[in-house]
Amino acid sequence: MRLLRGALLSNRLPHALLLVIPDGWGKHTLLADITRLLLDLQTPPTDPLEAFAHPDFHWARSVDAKGETSIVLQVDAIRELTAFVTRRPSLAPRKVAVVAEAHHMNANAANALLKTLEEPAGDTCLVLETAQPGKLPVTVRSRCQRLPMRFSASAAEAWLRAEGHTDAVDQLRLAGGAPLNALKASTRGGENLAEVLGRLRGTRDRTNELERLARSTALADLLHQWYRQTLEDIVVPGTSQRREKLFLFADELLRVSRQVAEVKGANHRLLLDRLWLLWADAGRA
Repeated sequence: MRLLRGALLSNRLPHALLLVIPDGWGKHTLLADITRLLLDLQTPPTDPLEAFAHPDFHWARSVDAKGETSIVLQVDAIRELTAFVTRRPSLAPRKVAVVAEAHHMNANAANALLKTLEEPAGDTCLVLETAQPGKLPVTVRSRCQRLPMRFSASAAEAWLRAEGHTDAVDQLRLAGGAPLNALKASTRGGENLAEVLGRLRGTRDRTNELERLARSTALADLLHQWYRQTLEDIVVPGTSQRREKLFLFADELLRVSRQVAEVKGANHRLLLDRLWLLWADAGRA
C-alpha cells in the first residue's frame, strides 16, 4: 500500500494494476482498501465491492441465463467495462474498474480486455486481481504493473493469535500459511483432514462419509488441505513409483478442486470416488 500511495502522490499511477493475492489472504479487504485510495474515499466501502454503488467504480461480472453471477468472465463483462472507462469521472479524481479473479476470463474476454489495455483511457485505473497469474495471457500480464505484496506465514500466525484465534494456528500448515483458510478450517466443528481420512479408511463408514463430503460446504477447504498434505508426502523419502503415484494424485486433486469451484452441477461423489481410488493406489489409504 505504501508504493501505491507514493504513486498517487507523485502522479505516477499506472493505468493497470495486477494484484496477485493467494486464496485465504483477505483479497476482498485488500481490494476495498485499494478502492478507497484510488477513489479518494474517507473510509473503505462497507458493502461488498461487487454491490458497491459509486458512479466512478465498476466491478466486472458476467451473468448466466438465470441472472446469477457466472464464474466464467465472458466478453460481455469486458464490453461493459470498456463503455465505463470511456466516460469522465463524476466525483472521484479517477475511475476505477476491478476485474476480480481475472484468471476466469475466457479467451474472448481476455482479447477484449487486451484492446482496452493497449489503448488506456485517461483518469482510469484498471485493477486485475488473481490467485493464478499463470492462467492470464502473457500479453495481458505484460500491460499491467504488478503491485508487490508480501504474504508471511509468521505474520499470519501473529494475526491469528492477536485476534484470539489460537485454535486456528495449528491449521496454518495445512492451509499453506493462509490465515483465513486456517480460521475457516478451525471453525468447522472440529472437522479436519486427518479425521476425514480416518473415517474413510473405515470400510463400514466409507460410503456414508463420501456421500457426506460430496454435500459438504467445506469440501473445497478439505481438498486444499489434502493437496498440502500430498505435497508433504511427496518429499518424504520413498520409492520412485510411490512418488509418481502421489504426483498423479496431486494432479487429479487440482483438477477436482477446479471442478468443485467452477463447474455448477459437478458430480462431487464421482470425483471423490476417483480421488480415493488414486489415494489408495499410492498406498496412503
